[in-house]
Amino acid sequence: MSRLPLVAAFLAAVSLAAGCSHASKRSKADPCATARTAAAARVTHVLHGDVDGDGVPDRVALVRLRRAESRCGAFLVVRTGGRTLTHALRTTPSSPLVPSLNGLAALGSRPGLAIVVTTWEGASTAFARVFAVREGRIFAFATGTPDGTFPYEGSVTHIDAIDCAGPLVVASGWFLRGTTGRSFGFVRRFYRVGTERFHLVRSQSGASRSPFPSRSRLREFREPQPFPSCTRARGAAA
Repeated sequence: MSRLPLVAAFLAAVSLAAGCSHASKRSKADPCATARTAAAARVTHVLHGDVDGDGVPDRVALVRLRRAESRCGAFLVVRTGGRTLTHALRTTPSSPLVPSLNGLAALGSRPGLAIVVTTWEGASTAFARVFAVREGRIFAFATGTPDGTFPYEGSVTHIDAIDCAGPLVVASGWFLRGTTGRSFGFVRRFYRVGTERFHLVRSQSGASRSPFPSRSRLREFREPQPFPSCTRARGAAA
């Protein structure tokens, strides 16, 4: 028996398998598809602001579908022009009121407002993540931190804050040093707002005898957090 038919059959089988594999990747199901549709239909509280940079106000909302832990438990929903964009957010039973929409903030010189969302909370500290809309999608800015967030608020031993500082963003921490209760330190990190991430420009640190930062000197510690000076539309407490 000639080997040519066998070789041809083998090559055809390989080609078919490759085609099936490619098709299966393209048709991979969206695990959040049903929840995504439900979230888009349940929009109630809306913030208005231009988030895609076209000069026309958009409608931004955060819809929570579940209180239990779920990768598709909440969604950012942005209605811009004739499109509805969604971005899934994880929910956890330990923080029943997060994620929550803090507001829309003017960061750096980029066109369009950023969307600020508290994605989780600790005992006294909350953690905010910054999102943007570009080219028909919602994406989260990278920060260089493990979870992509900036901390804000705190307790008697530490307090964190984030705000605009001219064209930059400053994320700062004020904390107790040692065990005497009479020495405190601070760190300020200044970031340039890039296309899809925050770029660290410089850092500043120091010491103080005061248990609280001076809000006239370190203006990022003013309230309400986060981004007290550059928020253009603030969300209500969830």
